[in-house]
Amino acid sequence: MRRYIEQGKLDEIRKVLTVLFASITYTIEADPFEHYFQAVIYLVFTLLGKFVLCEMHTYSGRIDCKVETEKYIYLFEFKRDNTAEAALAQIESKDYALPFTADSRKLYKIGVAFDTVSRKLVGWKAVEDDESRSIRPQNDH
Repeated sequence: MRRYIEQGKLDEIRKVLTVLFASITYTIEADPFEHYFQAVIYLVFTLLGKFVLCEMHTYSGRIDCKVETEKYIYLFEFKRDNTAEAALAQIESKDYALPFTADSRKLYKIGVAFDTVSRKLVGWKAVEDDESRSIRPQNDH
C-alpha cells in the first residue's frame, strides 16, 4: 500500500482497501456508519506514515479525508449506502480542490461508496484534478 500511494496507483489502492474491509470480521452488534469507514482509512494511511487529515474544513464544507505524499494529494469523499459518483459529485460541487490550486503535486479526487449490509467497499470513482492548476474565474455578481 505504501508503494501504491507514493506512486499514485489508484486501482491498486482501491484493491487493497476493498480487501481490507472484506477481511474485517462481522459483528452482529455493529452498525457501520460513514465515520467507521473513514476511521479505518485514516488509520491505514497514518500507520504508513502519510499526512492524513479527516473532516478538513474548507470555505464550502468538509473534506472527508485528505492524504498527502511527496508527489500526490488524494481527496476522499465517503458515502454509505450511496454511490461513488454521488461522493465525487460532492467533491466537485463543493469545489474541495480549490485550496490546492497552488500546489504542484498531482491531485486526485476520489469518491468511495460503502454498503452497510455487505460491509464492503462497493464503489470507487477517481479523477485527476486537471483544474487544480488554474483558478477558475468567478462570476462578478
